[in-house]
Amino acid sequence: MEKYTELVFEADNEIQELLVAELSPLNFDSFTQEDNRLMAYSLSEDYAVNQSSIDEIVQRYGVKLLSFKEIENNVNWNKEWEESFQPIVIGNEIYVRAQFHETKQGFKHEIIIQPKMSFGTGHHETTQLMMELMLEHNFMDAACLDMGCGTGVLAILAEQLGAAHTIAVDYDSWCFENTQENFEINGMKHATAVLGDAQVLSDPEFLDLWMPFNKRVILSNITKNYNLENISIYHQIAQPGNIILISGFYEDDLQDLRNEAAIYGLIFVKSKVRNNWCAAVFLQQ
Repeated sequence: MEKYTELVFEADNEIQELLVAELSPLNFDSFTQEDNRLMAYSLSEDYAVNQSSIDEIVQRYGVKLLSFKEIENNVNWNKEWEESFQPIVIGNEIYVRAQFHETKQGFKHEIIIQPKMSFGTGHHETTQLMMELMLEHNFMDAACLDMGCGTGVLAILAEQLGAAHTIAVDYDSWCFENTQENFEINGMKHATAVLGDAQVLSDPEFLDLWMPFNKRVILSNITKNYNLENISIYHQIAQPGNIILISGFYEDDLQDLRNEAAIYGLIFVKSKVRNNWCAAVFLQQ
């Protein structure tokens, strides 16, 4: 029977989702989230290989490791995590649920997510802020880029809001596969999932999908540093009048992003904040 290593972290809900996003590429394939606790599971042989990288993540986020032990794989940890997924309601317009939840009437947009531990299930404040801002903008007949797509939930909402084509990009293979699955579940007709990072935005395959549209919307719910690195690229692929929605950072970091955006002539339009997490709207001149 395979041996798994279980790590139990003390972390609030915001940090838990970031830890999931950071640990998933290090072969942690199952997570269980509770109030102020995150349980992460990896094959013990994989944990041994990645231990130094894991230690660096723990130090970077300043989280406390409550326990560490080796267990036998006699529980379907992924099933346990999926069943803890609860529906999300955004105002009176968006209802995000898993396949095992019943549909709910009265919402303009229902999104079904197969919750396979990808960042962006909708529970995190940054994802909710992005969805709220998306409702304020016109996606009709636009090309939409969802950078760092996680589950693809924002790309799915973009198509429901009228986007002519959505392109969802993530460097993590788990997120890429989960996005493809969620596109199929939601009957996406004009969407493409891409495995990669910001470098794919210069690939001919991406440009063939992107360039025919003058109306373009860029969604970037990643982290502060990735957003800072990508702003110049977003500027290059945007047209005058296009909007760029950015999140994944704290309110205290907003000025740094505004300063970087100003270098490329991007106009700050507005921001929204929840529990110190922030999302911002920029306009390409």
